[in-house]
Amino acid sequence: MAKRRNFTDQFKAKIALEALRGDKTIQEIATKHQVHLNQVSTWKRQAVEGRADVFAKGDKPSGPTEAEVKDRHAKIGRLSVESDFLAPGHRIYPYLLKGMIIDRPGQVWCSDITYIPVRHGFLYLVAIMDWATRKVLAWRLSNTMHASFCVEALQEAIDTYGSPEIMNTDQGSQFTGADWITTLTEADVRVSMDGRGRYLDSIFIERLWQSLKQEAIYLTELQDGFHAQHVIEEWISFYNTKRPHWALEH
Repeated sequence: MAKRRNFTDQFKAKIALEALRGDKTIQEIATKHQVHLNQVSTWKRQAVEGRADVFAKGDKPSGPTEAEVKDRHAKIGRLSVESDFLAPGHRIYPYLLKGMIIDRPGQVWCSDITYIPVRHGFLYLVAIMDWATRKVLAWRLSNTMHASFCVEALQEAIDTYGSPEIMNTDQGSQFTGADWITTLTEADVRVSMDGRGRYLDSIFIERLWQSLKQEAIYLTELQDGFHAQHVIEEWISFYNTKRPHWALEH
């Protein structure tokens, strides 16, 4: 039986920071350091969640700082929200768009996640789109499926454009989790979710992925996260400002 490896706190921190940079895939990092994929993802998630002491077990200060107190209060608040979604499972919201005429910006937004292949694995891309204009309002790349990159994109879109009336997504865990739902609730946004297997409910963002991949991703051998970021940024800028959208008669 193979001996189980013990990793030092410094090693875990090193791997977490490397994963947080986002230029390498989880597969690439795991292979480089000869660790399991799940370990890399877990250490990154712990770092993202702000558990600053997760890799350090040395002496602790005599009392919490003001920032730590605020962080603890925020976590306590989230727990009450999470209890609604995690027992027995995440809440699934109804589909609100049936029969609705969507003809103005800010009326309905939608969001989805897709895979982006790179040389040593793949990354995940999330986009926030305005349903009426088809404009990409915000997007993020990540090397894990932890929900934080989705929430960051959502918050950027709200900060930049204001709150929509409705946000529509599928029933993926990133969109049913407490952080995503809390962000929408605090912004007074109504939550709409596609029915299971009803891919046509998110047809417009599916078309976005198809166009992105056919016109940019599949035409370029993406080397790493930095390369992917550059290619996607250029294409989305072109898509938002110059590419005609047939449904809008541009």
